[in-house]
Amino acid sequence: MDGFTMQHTNFPYVCILVDDASPDGEQDVINRYLADNFDLNNQLIARNEETEDYKLILTQHKTNRNCYFAVYYLKYNHYQLNKDKYPYFSEFNEPVKYHAICEGDDCWCHPEKLQMQVDFLETHEEYGMVHTDYDLIKGRRHHRKIDNKDDGNWFPRIITEGVPDIGTLTVLYRKAIYDKIPKLFRGKDWPMDDKPLWYELAHEAKIKYLPVVTAKYRVLELSASHSKDINKLISFKNAGVEIRLFYANYYGVKLQSDVYDEGYYESVIRYACRLDEKNIAAKYFREAKHKHVLSLKARLFYVVSRCSFLKKILEIYIKI
Repeated sequence: MDGFTMQHTNFPYVCILVDDASPDGEQDVINRYLADNFDLNNQLIARNEETEDYKLILTQHKTNRNCYFAVYYLKYNHYQLNKDKYPYFSEFNEPVKYHAICEGDDCWCHPEKLQMQVDFLETHEEYGMVHTDYDLIKGRRHHRKIDNKDDGNWFPRIITEGVPDIGTLTVLYRKAIYDKIPKLFRGKDWPMDDKPLWYELAHEAKIKYLPVVTAKYRVLELSASHSKDINKLISFKNAGVEIRLFYANYYGVKLQSDVYDEGYYESVIRYACRLDEKNIAAKYFREAKHKHVLSLKARLFYVVSRCSFLKKILEIYIKI
């Protein structure tokens, strides 16, 4: 919440916070923050409404008058019921020019994040989305693999070569572009929504990367993309491949090589070695070797992981 209220902008912005009937005391934290930092008594602006599905509080920050919070306290867990909550806040989602994303376990850390991204899109009509660099909460810098000289024409290259490393917590995109895309990811049983969104946005407009750290990403020990279950990690990786093949087929993009490529095997072998799943590591090592897509780094992960002492050194210096 501090990351939202710290933003210096020359335009008003609304931060939509959704508590999905959380049992961990989240509501108390939000209530205290609102009481300390927001003007809850201004009847010209503040709203306090309730339906059978949620309670809404809309309020303006006491000092940052461009910052508004729209807080939705859901009365029951919508995720467990697979019920869509987005229609509730359509009044704040629809009549806007830009959308920014920040999931609840991450945070923004640059006070000019929104302003610099909006400034870029305001002066570059051919671009539809901007994203930036970010740090990991644990203190490590996340080094990007994106050339800032890139011309922004990512389509169809992101299908043929794979999606670049886009930090979802750093993204800001045009609402008009979002309205144009087919949103084929809706209703799909994919464990991620962001990667399909990048494919569809890239088809409609250029994408810009700004080499500025604007956010902090929290690496959770247990999540869809981070788990101690090797089968879940491989399933997540396979979903990324499935999505890529789906959009290649939809947009008629011919893939020049096997999507189960060097990068795929390297990451799976890394997962298996880190979790000491030697049989799985050996299986994928053999497959990659047979397909002639075994990278030097994958060989290193596999060979060194067979020795516990060298594995500890590898974890420190290569961060497997």
